Amino acid sequence: TIDKSVDENISVAEVTKNVVTPLHVVRNDTKKVKQILLQDSSVVVLNPASELSYYEPFESNKRRLFLKGEAYFKVAKDKTKPFTVFSGDIATTALGTAFRVNAFEKSNTISVKLFEGKVVIGLANKANKNWVKDFYLLPGDEFQYNKKTLTANVLIPSKSGKSVNAVAITKADNAENWFMFNNQNLADVLEQLSAIYAVKIKYNKKDIAKMSFIGKITKQDSITTVLNDIALLNNLLVIKTGNGYTITKK
Repeated sequence: TIDKSVDENISVAEVTKNVVTPLHVVRNDTKKVKQILLQDSSVVVLNPASELSYYEPFESNKRRLFLKGEAYFKVAKDKTKPFTVFSGDIATTALGTAFRVNAFEKSNTISVKLFEGKVVIGLANKANKNWVKDFYLLPGDEFQYNKKTLTANVLIPSKSGKSVNAVAITKADNAENWFMFNNQNLADVLEQLSAIYAVKIKYNKKDIAKMSFIGKITKQDSITTVLNDIALLNNLLVIKTGNGYTITKK
């Protein structure tokens, strides 16, 4: 039986204390990959020097797994039970998809590479109050998180076949917070700016459909200045409204 009061954003050790039956733990101490077939028909390919912990059977309304090291996940679709892999500070949730998580404890980086479907990546521990927003990956995207600097970025494949950086940076210390956008779709940039500055930004998707933005923004920059700079580069007009801003074509 499971204690339903257990918070999802806790460590393996903390979860185990509240569960009568301990988590099922699989360690791969060999030099070859180890394939694991889960009860829901999902498949996990566990790399060497890696460990996977999970409930067997899964809880009634979710599928939670805890990874140390690297593994590839081919997830069986089940909209009633989100499939979430906890790896250090990061929680990757999928609804029928294929992805790889690299989260070795000795490494400073946690990465998630999506191959099929869609995943959302958030914090496993909500202690980082400066986390901007959750990251949604599309096939080919790779999320990277630095455990030391608490910074996150997404590598997005371009038409040329190379990856471009679409970065949202957060820091939990007193250092300067800054955000880098590298050839990112303008609609996505405006959505992130809306979350960062806590203001409403209205725009017509058709007006900015083929526009992108490259630039570094610091929290010292006012949202008015940032939007005016973006508008100048793209021949747009910024209108201040009572509760935010509206972006239109000139």
